[in-house]
Amino acid sequence: MDAYRAALLDRFANPNIRHALAQIAGDGSLKLPVRIVPTLRAEVAAGRTPTGAARVIAAWVLHLRGLGAPVKDVNAERLTPLAEGTLDESVGKVLTFLDADLPGVREAVLAAAQELAASAS
Repeated sequence: MDAYRAALLDRFANPNIRHALAQIAGDGSLKLPVRIVPTLRAEVAAGRTPTGAARVIAAWVLHLRGLGAPVKDVNAERLTPLAEGTLDESVGKVLTFLDADLPGVREAVLAAAQELAASAS
């Protein structure tokens, strides 16, 4: 995990790698299950709150709800209905879609989504 974090920080520090947020958000339905959900599961299995993974999923929930760039995803037709309803309902539906509705995760994602939404307004 430490090596991964170091590599990630090196990548973020590299001025030659430029990704727009809209590009990063694109195709989240393909990226999150392989990049974020395993980390979330590992954190829960270790008895830790998956704060970082929860924040990423929270940001994606808000993205699906219309915050930020338009949704560009190969599964957009399946995803946009997940964003309907209250924020709590959206979080639950997205976690079910990701097969990541684990103990304590919904609360962590919801709290992060509320924090992000408040800072965006």
